[in-house]
Amino acid sequence: MENNIKLSICIPTYNRAYYLKQCLETLIPQVKSRKDVEVIIGDNFSSDNTNEVIMSFKTSDVQIRNFRNNENMGYTGNQIKCFENASGRYIAILCDDDVYLDGEVEEILSVISKRDYAYIALNYYSFFYNYKRPYKVDFAPEKDIIFEKALNILNYPTVGHYSAIVLNAKLAKKYLAELIGQGKHIKAEKSRGIITGLYIRLLAKTDLPAYFIGKRKLAARIPEVLDYDLLRHLCVDYYDMYYEFYKDGLISREDLNFRIGLILAMLPKAIIKDLHKLDDKEVKRITEKLIDDLKYYSSFKFISLPLLFLGRFKTIRYFYRLISFLVDIKRKIIRRIKG
Repeated sequence: MENNIKLSICIPTYNRAYYLKQCLETLIPQVKSRKDVEVIIGDNFSSDNTNEVIMSFKTSDVQIRNFRNNENMGYTGNQIKCFENASGRYIAILCDDDVYLDGEVEEILSVISKRDYAYIALNYYSFFYNYKRPYKVDFAPEKDIIFEKALNILNYPTVGHYSAIVLNAKLAKKYLAELIGQGKHIKAEKSRGIITGLYIRLLAKTDLPAYFIGKRKLAARIPEVLDYDLLRHLCVDYYDMYYEFYKDGLISREDLNFRIGLILAMLPKAIIKDLHKLDDKEVKRITEKLIDDLKYYSSFKFISLPLLFLGRFKTIRYFYRLISFLVDIKRKIIRRIKG
């Protein structure tokens, strides 16, 4: 039987039924009665009412397919199963707490109807509680751009946010198999799954172009509580991931330096926010690791390194904790005001 599915929208989810309901409330009206779009929901062994929420949206005029894992398979395992279940020509990733605004699905379908692309990136704004009240909107200009060399889209603003990713399914499944065959998926859990490694590999190896959709039709939620820490995930592990891409020949030295620049900008904040949560042994390990990776960069030597050295003393880490506490209070106030 001929497959007429043009777009598979994959939503990996775990114990966020409330957010998933909001996500589906805006998505389902856009795909209702469409035979060329399917929604794939991967429930990673949730213990809340996720299944009840999913079933409330399953009607005869909506193509929703869902699966529930028999155990929590981590980010990586659940993402892989979503890709395996998708049957469309293109696969979009939509985080369960983000929102496709009205018209986003139509925008994607319009782009993929004109030409084959390897990768499509979506513009977005961020929000706190109410997706109709944008917080930050100026991530990227509202202008469509074609990148004839797909890898050139890599460092463009907004590119890389999971909900802003649409992949050519044939290429995605090809490089997913390659990634798994080389065992690259094993370490991917530290990077919140295989999606980053997959799209970097795809961009580096394809001859097809990439496309940026400028209209802001995606609302990305700013999480109230992070399920990762900035220091290890967005600095130490992030560096290791991109350095491996560089060693594998997937990205250039210029691309790596761009990522190092992001790390250096994040690092002082990450040290103050997260160092106090670590024991002496872990502080020592991370300090030595960062020195080894970043010792030649002046902003590291003169800003981050002194913060790390001071952080070896528990009394200083208590001071960092106080600063972090005050920053969190300020952040909560902003959330309440901006809503």
